[in-house]
Amino acid sequence: MDVLSEALARLRELQAQHEPAGPVQHEPTGPVQHEPAGQATPKPTPDAETGVPRDQGSVRVSLTKLDTLLTESGELAVTQLRIAQRLEELRG
Repeated sequence: MDVLSEALARLRELQAQHEPAGPVQHEPTGPVQHEPAGQATPKPTPDAETGVPRDQGSVRVSLTKLDTLLTESGELAVTQLRIAQRLEELRG
């Protein structure tokens, strides 16, 4: 039983490391508007005070990396659930 408790504690530690530090901001969902072909994406506008381009709040991630991350997070969630259920069975 100690092994399961330790494994569950380790899973919680790993989960805490991968949780976002602050609130996650989601962009509103709605119809996607596509840019007409031939138009370039506008460059970030510089901050008036510093002259440095402002953060636009988006990140480009490889589709393969995103797929791997989602798969692993799903597997982690399932494993954590199974361990918690098994721990309850052993305690019960």
